[in-house]
Amino acid sequence: MVLHARGMADIKEALSSGRIAAFLSIEGGEALEGSLGVLRVMYRMGVRSITLTWNGRNELGDGVDEEITGGGLTGFGAAVVAEMNRLGMLVDVSHLSERGFWDVLKISRQPVIASHSNCRALCDHPRNLKDEQIKALADKGGVVGITFVPDFLGSENPSVDDVIAHIDHVISVGGPDCAGIGSDFDGTERLPVGLNDCSRLPLITKGLLERGYNEEVIKKVLGGNFIRVIGQVIK
Repeated sequence: MVLHARGMADIKEALSSGRIAAFLSIEGGEALEGSLGVLRVMYRMGVRSITLTWNGRNELGDGVDEEITGGGLTGFGAAVVAEMNRLGMLVDVSHLSERGFWDVLKISRQPVIASHSNCRALCDHPRNLKDEQIKALADKGGVVGITFVPDFLGSENPSVDDVIAHIDHVISVGGPDCAGIGSDFDGTERLPVGLNDCSRLPLITKGLLERGYNEEVIKKVLGGNFIRVIGQVIK
């Protein structure tokens, strides 16, 4: 059974009762229709995270497909970030243009997340984060969720090892408090060999153990880091 979580109390209740806690989140701030009022209504309905853009441009700013313009957040986008801070919502910078990323980190008073992004150093794709972005996000207390989408892993036929390589790189750049799992199972038609569904996630645990990571760090990667940020940001 899935519990609609609105905050940490709901997560703790779900964990203690053997249920799954799930937040409502939105990918693409165009859903706000240019209105902070809509944002507040969505918050009251239980939405707790918004990915500000998809790949294109909306009222909040430019996505990664608009990098040629050099555009970042709009004035409305900056107001949305500030209001999400006030309400207690997770600001998600996955899909956002690089300039937009830096705009968010300058404006936000809370940690931000990249819910499903990988490392540009390992796969030179505009959807992935450069090392300086990973470091800055980590310094602000945020988390990068590594995605399983093959195009962002840097291998023609990726495997669990490729996913773990990106986790390892995030940790090497931003530290153990910065890495998480972003999966994106519903965002791709292809998945790495061996990671065809969530029942295979223990393979990531196995791989991290084989690379010498201790239990404390592995628990952070498998969800502890995201739970920490949720507890800090969501009221």
